[in-house]
Amino acid sequence: MSKVVLLTQVNLLAHAVAYFSMGATGFLNPVGKFGSFASNVPAGMATTLRVIYGGLMIGLALVFATAAFQKDAQRFGLVILSIVMATLIATRTVGAFVDSSFEPSQLIWSGIELAVLVFSVILYRAFPR
Repeated sequence: MSKVVLLTQVNLLAHAVAYFSMGATGFLNPVGKFGSFASNVPAGMATTLRVIYGGLMIGLALVFATAAFQKDAQRFGLVILSIVMATLIATRTVGAFVDSSFEPSQLIWSGIELAVLVFSVILYRAFPR
């Protein structure tokens, strides 16, 4: 197994674990993610939060895990991961301007997402065909 394939598997599996843990938290306690200001969330909104922060995150975790273990799907997994990171960076950037929210934590998350995006693109380009 080449180093690129191994790094791709590690990258995809790390994100599968991360997204599964975020998804499990979102599924089990969707309102708790938002602290005290969300204490009066109507039941329908709690279900929506459970679907987005639980179901969608767990779904992405399964995509990344599946791609990690299927050689034919690993490059596609890197594409999906890159798209997810790019959209997170874009929405975080737009949100900072629209919401006038320039918190340091948002900058840190954007930096992490950018690093994952660049790493995934490098792996994609180096991946054996």
